[in-house]
Amino acid sequence: MDQREPTSERARKIREQVSDDRWEGLVADAQRRLEVLELVADEHDVSGGSWRKSVSAAVPAVPWPTYVNWKRKHKSRSGEPWERLLDGRLPPPPPSIATEIRQTACTLRRADRSILCERARELLVEQFGEAGGISDASLRRIWLEAGLVYEPPAGSLGKVPGEEVKYFNGGCALSLLGAAETELGTSAQLAAAAQRAGKGRADEQSEIEQEVEPEGNRDERGRLTGAYNDWRRQGVEAGEVDSRWRSDESKAARRDLSQLATLKGRPERLASKLLCMGMMPLVTERRGFVGLEGPAGGWMEAAGIHPYMPRTLDKALSELGLLGVGDALWATHARQWIVHARRWAQDGPAWLRLAVYVDASLDPYWTRRFALSGKVSRVGRVMPALDRVAVTSGPGVALVSETYAGTVSLKRHLVPLLRKLEGWVGQGELGGLTIIDAEMAVVKVLFALDQELMRGFVTVLKGAALESAERRDFGPWQPFRERDELRELSVVLRGEGGPEDGFEMRGVEMRRPDSRRPRSTLFLCNWDSERLSTADVARAYLSRWPHQEQRFRNARNGGGLERSHGYGGELITHVAFDKKVDEASRKLDRAKDRLLDVEHIRDTVAADLDRQASPTAAQTAALKTAEAEVRKAEGAIVKANNKLVDQCKMPREIYARDPGRDNVMTCLKLNALLLLEYVLKEYFGDLRMEWRTFIERFMFLAVTVRTSHRRVLYQIHVHERQSEPMVQLQAACDAINRRRIHRGERLLKFEMIDPTPPGF
Repeated sequence: MDQREPTSERARKIREQVSDDRWEGLVADAQRRLEVLELVADEHDVSGGSWRKSVSAAVPAVPWPTYVNWKRKHKSRSGEPWERLLDGRLPPPPPSIATEIRQTACTLRRADRSILCERARELLVEQFGEAGGISDASLRRIWLEAGLVYEPPAGSLGKVPGEEVKYFNGGCALSLLGAAETELGTSAQLAAAAQRAGKGRADEQSEIEQEVEPEGNRDERGRLTGAYNDWRRQGVEAGEVDSRWRSDESKAARRDLSQLATLKGRPERLASKLLCMGMMPLVTERRGFVGLEGPAGGWMEAAGIHPYMPRTLDKALSELGLLGVGDALWATHARQWIVHARRWAQDGPAWLRLAVYVDASLDPYWTRRFALSGKVSRVGRVMPALDRVAVTSGPGVALVSETYAGTVSLKRHLVPLLRKLEGWVGQGELGGLTIIDAEMAVVKVLFALDQELMRGFVTVLKGAALESAERRDFGPWQPFRERDELRELSVVLRGEGGPEDGFEMRGVEMRRPDSRRPRSTLFLCNWDSERLSTADVARAYLSRWPHQEQRFRNARNGGGLERSHGYGGELITHVAFDKKVDEASRKLDRAKDRLLDVEHIRDTVAADLDRQASPTAAQTAALKTAEAEVRKAEGAIVKANNKLVDQCKMPREIYARDPGRDNVMTCLKLNALLLLEYVLKEYFGDLRMEWRTFIERFMFLAVTVRTSHRRVLYQIHVHERQSEPMVQLQAACDAINRRRIHRGERLLKFEMIDPTPPGF
């Protein structure tokens, strides 16, 4: 007898109720279950261990309760061994569907060949009530029986009637980001906030110093001509900048802000522009928006937005700069992403849910002007720079990153920035543990965090502050990580901004005993050991690298944060120049006084030497030393005089670049990067991957986008040489499909298809 034919009564009943294909599948499943039982029995005989251990060793993928259930059925049922393990759970018979519903469903399909089951069911329910709510499988079966399942016609890129098909030779990553943006709506909220703030700024505008543009500056199409440049350059010397290089703040006084297109346009159109601006660095590394002119600029459409040309985005950014909406964008950004930051921190240590990191990052910009500068460690030189002060939440979510021209003192900006951010997200909503760099470890800042803001902090003490600190009450050393040790102690700091008798706080010292150059690190914290253990103090500070420093690096390596935007600015009087001139003048006076002193000493020694008939060697050496000191003093005068001359030649005005547009662009770039982080965490199952790696793996995969009335189908063309990333991408597609994300009335669906482009 064929082993696939049933012998028991139960198996024969199952066979009668299923098709041949279904029966083959049931038999194959039963035989696999029987094989599992045999493998476990063999393992039990060989090892002699318990049955549970035998299951774990032989078939670790099979849960113990499942094995017990199969073994019980195998013993209690009759028939062939495989028959006893047949799955008797059968699908219910197809429901009885009224003839008029079948006919209406077919009519809908004939009228619109691309209609989806979801839309057809909605129309059937409107007409027939609950009886019309039939399943997708029933609708497909009805259409199949009526011959209404259409094959794509040849030579039309595989599209069916009523469907729009576009093929992109790249942009897969943008389609995933577009799905995340559709689900979250971050750009829409940023656009609404920008328009609200811009309208408020326009309403506050009273007097407008509007310039009257002469006729003839534009051609018949409204484009500027050479006459416009001549008019703008009137009264400006060659090589000097004209009014177009002023800051946006000064330009806004001469523009009617209420007439800007940004305030008149629809919010969804502005949201599309903002998203395109933020994602621009992901597809091009060219300056500004120029790179969007190339083929990669067309990939923006895969994200569900219009592929704007560079000039359109330049105009939108300039209007955002005129409206001064930077703070409004950052406030909305912080409120949106702090919710996800809290959720992503749930799986980490308890202190991570409360932690925020504060630090600054200096990025250069290149100009020939004498401008506000700073020491940029990445290029190893002092040069014009923009300083970005960032506050990052526990799991590495940037809540705000304000841009300043030149360098900014974190000691002065830390407390005001935290107050501003807490005002945006709500009192008490910002995490209560502030992790700051050693630059801010001064008494004034730490005392303000502890007493004024009532915030916990963790920092490290270095340099002169470390040398002057009083350490006492040392505790025992305890192991930390593999090679380090920690101990508790008390630290007293004295200085400006603190109590007269000093500011005492908790200290944690870390050392590595077996190091070739033993050196300890002193952490400071104002929380006791019950709120933050000794080891957690060190862990919290050391977490700055993966949660903040690494984010700065990643944002430059793929997110475009190393590029600045905007060109305007103002000349300001730099008060430091006068101080430097006074200091150089005082230094010259001191050098002259020093010369008089050493000349007097030399003359005295020489006179004594002349009175001696036979001078000693010591007296001769003293004269030579005095003459050397005179020469040294004369050289110091020359050097000090040259320094004074150089300082006097320095201009009294210095260029301060307007960071308004760069502040807006930083917000939009970080929003796009956090959408990328959302894709990795939510769609890829918390995949640990750098942003640059994600871009390189998935940005250049081809995508076919099929748009119908009720669906947008993204067909991602598989890359045959990247097996593991394709498995990860398939899992992400499945995760998106399970979420049933809708863009308007259209359902977003993702699938992986053959790598061959359509039409080949």
